[in-house]
Amino acid sequence: MSNTRMAILKDTSLCVACYACRVACQNHNGLPENQKYLSLQFQEKGTFPNAEQHIARKSCMHCGDAPCAEICPVGVLHTNRQGFVNYIDNTDENCVGCRLCVNACPYDIPEIADGKMYKCTGCEELVAAGQEPACVDTCIANALTYGTFDEMAAKANSRLARIRTKYPAANLYGVDSHGGLGMLTILRTNPSDFGLS
Repeated sequence: MSNTRMAILKDTSLCVACYACRVACQNHNGLPENQKYLSLQFQEKGTFPNAEQHIARKSCMHCGDAPCAEICPVGVLHTNRQGFVNYIDNTDENCVGCRLCVNACPYDIPEIADGKMYKCTGCEELVAAGQEPACVDTCIANALTYGTFDEMAAKANSRLARIRTKYPAANLYGVDSHGGLGMLTILRTNPSDFGLS
């Protein structure tokens, strides 16, 4: 495995809200119907006939300085070699369901089911095998890309230069947030519209 920090880039200007990413994630991780590692969040802007619907992904942002990993009292949460916040889930070291990570997360992501925390892991086992995370691999609109943090930030800035004529408020979220996020997002509207600082 590489020590290079990796990232997923979501370009919301390309997303068609087909939910293939969510289904692929759920299938790959064997999640029951009522659990999910990612969802899509929608924000309507404007008024008829100029109304627009904007999309953002709600999933673990994989903070560079992850408060959930820092506060975990049993060391289950950690940052892996690719820079994604992951958790150990085996018989020796297990989540105790204390909810400290839930309370510490600035994005309100970790959830508890059956006394255990769950969230996106960045598909560590797929990445270790030289593959892309399941959500990226299945994205039919090419709205999701996987690569090094620097490559994804550069790609996003290049893309922003092209879409700002149509979406003047478009911006890249995540480069400077919480130590840099492993989930970078091109938003067509302001981060504050989605409750992002």
